[in-house]
Amino acid sequence: MNNVVIGFDCGATHTRVAVWKGEVIVLQKDDIPGINLDVTSKSVATDLMIPIVRVLSKFQDAAWVVGMAGLDNEDEVKEAEEWMRRILTASGVKYSSLKMVSDVDLVLWSGSPEGVGIALIAGTGSNCVGRNRSGKQVKSGGMSHLMSDEGSGFALGWRCLHLVTKMSDGRAVTTKLLKDVLGLYKKRDVVGLKNWLVESENMKMEVSRAAIPFLMAAERGERMADEGVQVEVAELVQMITSVNRRLSPIHHLPVYLAGSLFRDEYFLKSFKNKLKATFYDQQSILVTPLLGALNIARQID
Repeated sequence: MNNVVIGFDCGATHTRVAVWKGEVIVLQKDDIPGINLDVTSKSVATDLMIPIVRVLSKFQDAAWVVGMAGLDNEDEVKEAEEWMRRILTASGVKYSSLKMVSDVDLVLWSGSPEGVGIALIAGTGSNCVGRNRSGKQVKSGGMSHLMSDEGSGFALGWRCLHLVTKMSDGRAVTTKLLKDVLGLYKKRDVVGLKNWLVESENMKMEVSRAAIPFLMAAERGERMADEGVQVEVAELVQMITSVNRRLSPIHHLPVYLAGSLFRDEYFLKSFKNKLKATFYDQQSILVTPLLGALNIARQID
């Protein structure tokens, strides 16, 4: 493995970067905006990436490992890798290797130096990938907010916005949640919120923001909000069930958790309770995805 490793975790809302010399982190930045080809254009992503790459250009001949959501097949990985190579070349960076991976791969390798286990992301979107010791890898979910993303911030936000719409027109009992959602978006009424959302350039991200008041409502005991949270938690466990069945139906691999929703104590507790009730012997562990870059770099010849 190269002595210097540069790792990126390019999320939808935040990008995190670390530089290792050997096993020691010599630079770390956690305050970078989201750089993700899954939710933004290449031109916008390029404008955000170039200043960071220039800062890192002093680390010559490093192994670069970049994790990003939306890289679900070889063509997508190749396209993203070509994009990143152009940025490195334009910035005058000399590098020993470049490895583009899905963000869920970072999670998997952060939990296990051998990349063995089940990675589960619940953030703006959701994704689940498992890999056994034989190298067999299977995936469940993670097919964009249009076709999947169950158990994600988008899924919770979608439920929240539907519920407050029902509150506003009398189909559901009005609770504090309605006021909280309008306050979050700084809108006077649901009609104004609707008009603004449908014209939003990044509707996925904006809908996901509604997950925050929805979780708060569930935690304080609002029944319909809590029911919605539990449905989405069950969807995440169903993803693990699918991976268990195809990888190891008897000896369940550990589940490595990452994403903003798992930083919410109520959501995390609800998930752990549901997983334990379904698979009493299956461990779930919160991990730091960026650390997976170092383990992935170790595999590069």
